[in-house]
Amino acid sequence: MKSRTSFTVINPPLTFWLCICILVFFVLLVLINTIATPPPHHALYICITMFVFIPVSLVTLWTKLFRIQVKDTVISVRRALGLVRFTFDVSDIARVEWKRADTGFGRNECITVFTSENKKFHIETLMINAERMMKYITEMVDESKIRYM
Repeated sequence: MKSRTSFTVINPPLTFWLCICILVFFVLLVLINTIATPPPHHALYICITMFVFIPVSLVTLWTKLFRIQVKDTVISVRRALGLVRFTFDVSDIARVEWKRADTGFGRNECITVFTSENKKFHIETLMINAERMMKYITEMVDESKIRYM
């Protein structure tokens, strides 16, 4: 039986593919530089690995592994490269900080949800199904717990 309210909030796939393209670009850059210039290349390998490959790989994994899943009143969150996972009921929400900023490109909203167990997660406007999550929060959470900024 399918639940009445069921959806998933994830980062946009464009972010993931952008990180992959940046990673491929720098891999090609190192390969071309290795072929075209005489050895040694140790400093180049160390710098590119420390400042490009590792950070871009971590960001790529973070964007792919981030997920907020809602099924009726149960919310499960997976973040921080998939290492942090927790599940809670919507009644366990202690407070919600709702930040709104009107820019020249439109309205940007960032919601931070705090649970009664001192766990938190963020929802931003650019995420897929962010509007559904915002509507869900306004319907399911008591208005006194929501603080607009």
